[in-house]
Amino acid sequence: MDRRDIERISLDAMAANGCHTAILYGSWARGRADADSDIDLLCVRREGPTYRDARIIDGIYLDAFVYSEASLATPEPGLLRILGGCVLCESDGFGTALLANVQSFHDGGPKPMAEDARRVAVLWSGKMLERFRDECGLEASYRRMQLFTQSLEDYFALRGLWFKGAREAFEWLRQHDAPAHEQFERAARNDAKHRDFTSLVAAVYGPFQADDAKGA
Repeated sequence: MDRRDIERISLDAMAANGCHTAILYGSWARGRADADSDIDLLCVRREGPTYRDARIIDGIYLDAFVYSEASLATPEPGLLRILGGCVLCESDGFGTALLANVQSFHDGGPKPMAEDARRVAVLWSGKMLERFRDECGLEASYRRMQLFTQSLEDYFALRGLWFKGAREAFEWLRQHDAPAHEQFERAARNDAKHRDFTSLVAAVYGPFQADDAKGA
């Protein structure tokens, strides 16, 4: 299956949902798709509820988000996923304008993390470390996964950066913060030790623990 097939399936999905605009985003839009890549699609119609059309077509997973025009009037963080996308079909330049609005929203940066939320995040990370220290079993494994996942999102939130999903987050870390990237790699290993999670927490939350100590 090639790019023409992907565009055909996308336009068929757009028409089936009564939409006038379709934006292809993700790996197919960026030219990084492989045989297992999904078709990520944003479709727009005049009105109606927002919903998700997910199905398998010709062996490919289609994940289409259907929006009304009004629901896209004000960009929100979830729409950042369409950055780098391409307009397959549009009415009155709606898709082009939407991509421009989302880019402007992105360029403005996220809202700063509230002081109380920052303190909660820092304290929570330490509490989680203690909860699975010297523990094993299903619950301890779950807490390790929970800490790992939340740490990735918190890394960006604490630093006033957009979190745009795990793939982009890890690539950003690889390029801009190699030590933190290494800590995530270590904590992700099957044989990761408690000290690996302790080091991960230090890399993600450590600078902000110091701020709390200064303010105490």
